[in-house]
Amino acid sequence: MKRCVWLMALPVMLALVCCGQKGEQLSLTEAQKDEENLTPEQARKRLQDMGIEYSEYSFLFRIREGRTTAVKLFLKAGMNPNIVDTHHILSGSSGSTSAFMDVVSTGRPDMAIAFVEAGADVNARDTSRFTALMHAALRGEPKLVDALINAGADVNAAVGSGSTALILAVGGGGNPDSALVDMMLKSVGNLKESLDENARPRQGGGTSAIPESAPAQELVKALIRAGADVNVQTAHGDTPLMYSVHSGRAEMVKILLENGADADLKNMSGETALMVAQRKGRADIVELLK
Repeated sequence: MKRCVWLMALPVMLALVCCGQKGEQLSLTEAQKDEENLTPEQARKRLQDMGIEYSEYSFLFRIREGRTTAVKLFLKAGMNPNIVDTHHILSGSSGSTSAFMDVVSTGRPDMAIAFVEAGADVNARDTSRFTALMHAALRGEPKLVDALINAGADVNAAVGSGSTALILAVGGGGNPDSALVDMMLKSVGNLKESLDENARPRQGGGTSAIPESAPAQELVKALIRAGADVNVQTAHGDTPLMYSVHSGRAEMVKILLENGADADLKNMSGETALMVAQRKGRADIVELLK
């Protein structure tokens, strides 16, 4: 008898659980919308309720801790998105670091997008002369790449040796191999140091510098749609097409060719992309290039 009663009650219990989960999802959605619609005064009040002082020092400290929600509230409250770390909270040294570029270079795209939405300078550069778009392309962060492009980031900005976000997306895009990184070192001065530094997790947040599943092809398409030069050459004459051949990415080669990549360009060693493919024994890529 008891078993029958329990079985009869089971559908009701399951319905209550499902309703509860649905209600929780709705409340989370409402909370996110509420956060987006906060006025600066309301954002400051929320910080106060959380026991957080509204000051530059407090803001920088929350960035260092990886407190994304608090950082978003600071930006909603009117904190300068282009603030420089004169307190040396982020850099931990005597050098002053841009808070926005620190967030970008340490792999926190959600927090970085909040900076972009608050009006951060999307063409700012870090001490390595990287722009935010270069970092996002190398790391394979499509949402941040889209946000930066939509905010007016220069897709053809280059470091001194000529490497652009497109070259970094083709050669990296979230999953570069070690041999390709060694090659890219010729074109990007202290790329290895940047990767080594950014691969170390930061307190309270920060992720691996190289997400394994980043959709590099989509990053490349987004950059090309935004006007990236597919035939840009580094100081060594290497092109995005050559980097894609070196990485053995046939689909990437196809995308570049479909968007006007010149397979006849030569680097300083006198090699074309076709020669590189032949040297590396990539018959599939050789066919595409022919």
